[in-house]
Amino acid sequence: MKRKYLIIVHNYWPAFGGAEKLLQSIAENLKKAGENVEVLTSNAKNGEMYFADKPEVVGKEKEIINGVFVQREDIRNIFQKIGKRAWKLIEKRRDRLHNFGPIFLGPHFVKSFLKYIFSKKYTHIICGPFPTSVPFYGYFFKIMHPKTKLIIDPSLHVNDPMHTGRMLQFVARRADSFLVRTKEETLLLNSWGVKSENIFEIGVGIDEKLLENGEKSGKNKTLSISDYILYMGQEVPHKNVLVLLESMKKIWNQGYNTNLLIAGARTSYSRVVDDYIGNIDPDFRKLIFRINDFDESLKRDLIDNCKFLVMPSSRESFGIVFIEAWARKKAVIGARVSGVRYLIDDGKNGLLFKENDSDDLAEKIIYLLENENIAKEIGEEGHDTVLRKYRWGKIMNKILSI
Repeated sequence: MKRKYLIIVHNYWPAFGGAEKLLQSIAENLKKAGENVEVLTSNAKNGEMYFADKPEVVGKEKEIINGVFVQREDIRNIFQKIGKRAWKLIEKRRDRLHNFGPIFLGPHFVKSFLKYIFSKKYTHIICGPFPTSVPFYGYFFKIMHPKTKLIIDPSLHVNDPMHTGRMLQFVARRADSFLVRTKEETLLLNSWGVKSENIFEIGVGIDEKLLENGEKSGKNKTLSISDYILYMGQEVPHKNVLVLLESMKKIWNQGYNTNLLIAGARTSYSRVVDDYIGNIDPDFRKLIFRINDFDESLKRDLIDNCKFLVMPSSRESFGIVFIEAWARKKAVIGARVSGVRYLIDDGKNGLLFKENDSDDLAEKIIYLLENENIAKEIGEEGHDTVLRKYRWGKIMNKILSI
């Protein structure tokens, strides 16, 4: 019997984010494998829009993206407003927020969901990520259709209490299978009572276009610069852009004149980044470049023209940007935190620094600046890691085995 998948995800392209991109890739690769696939999602630009007074929205209510049918529900609905009020009632009680917050957080797509639950049948539900309301919708679908396999892709941040509350653990123990990035997630799920045989460590597949051969342009096409240190990710607090900027100030004070390029989506937190950069010495500030909300087609060019990539994030389930840099044979530096420490083999395919330690990060950056041959070797080892572990063909074989 041909399988029929419903993927329930909080946001979907052109919404930007790691989990969004991952679930989109799974949907499109299932479609390429000949499976029936539909996506149920919201029209939120990002998670900040769930409680925004004037939320920014993306996409159409119904559309086909790369062969996959996508149904979006408007985030500006009554159920999302109720969730927002409920959140406000408990947000000052951190224990209650961590345990019950995900139920209220959203996105809520009750109207569309009811149509799916009563009029359509699926062999598999794939839903995620934590700590959104999405897994609860998947669980409710499972209650109504017990024969449907419930697969949760949580994109867990194991050190974030919002990801590990009691209600999410309750749903986790009732899923048929899990898709996770690293061993770290497996160990956490085991501690909740989820059996290892129901957990599939799939990592994240690389965009094959990033593995294509081709000479770099010589300079970034957008900024006409090259040989910069690259940060590539959303401007949100846990990504620790300010830690990187603090490290760069220390490096510049030592006489290094390397440019820094910050490339990623703007958020409400971007104003904090703006203010911080505005207070940096003008001689250093001229070495900082930013590209916000860039098109995916620029990614290869951004990576090719950098010296190496730095992602100082304190919370990651994986870190897609690391394998994207590896695909272009670039060295990477990441924080020694959950998820990342299982991805980066310190000193072999990347370097790890102590979380939130700008001095340690500065030392790691200087080490690569002064040892270009080692940086090249690290990048090549990272490239080999991608070829061994993170091709979509291998990952889809695991998913299709469920």
